[in-house]
Amino acid sequence: MSTADFTASSSLEAGPLPGSRIAALIDRAVAAANEGDHVTAAALATQVLAADSGNADAEGSTLRKTLGVLLGDELGIELRRVGSGARRTFAGGEAVLTQWMAEHVLVSWVARPKPWLFERELIAALDVPLNMRDNERNRFHHELKRLRRAAVLKANKSRSIFHLSSRCA
Repeated sequence: MSTADFTASSSLEAGPLPGSRIAALIDRAVAAANEGDHVTAAALATQVLAADSGNADAEGSTLRKTLGVLLGDELGIELRRVGSGARRTFAGGEAVLTQWMAEHVLVSWVARPKPWLFERELIAALDVPLNMRDNERNRFHHELKRLRRAAVLKANKSRSIFHLSSRCA
């Protein structure tokens, strides 16, 4: 796996930025692209990706969770329980995953009045193996679901990183 493609829409809510802030970045990028300013559009697309990669909680980003699970062995990261144990992240591996995403993930977008409907059309028409929702027909869907579930179960059986840290203090 060398490149992951995904569509971002104005319904995107990820990362530390509020969904409205990410939507505003996407709107500005679309406007720049429509005006032929591809340098600005590309820079804004990078900001959208950064907003998602800044989300260190794998449960908050389906893309991060999926990529981390699939690339775990290659990147030397694994899903772990953190804090009270109710949430899972790649803990110290989040920075490694962020770097991989910066080098390999392509963000693209299409402005649509109802982006969720367009997303369903794309998933039905294209082979997008990393999308989970509405993608059961994809031949990789069940394997990806199994891998993600196995990573969560393994993380759930491990000790929470928060608890390990507090015992050392």
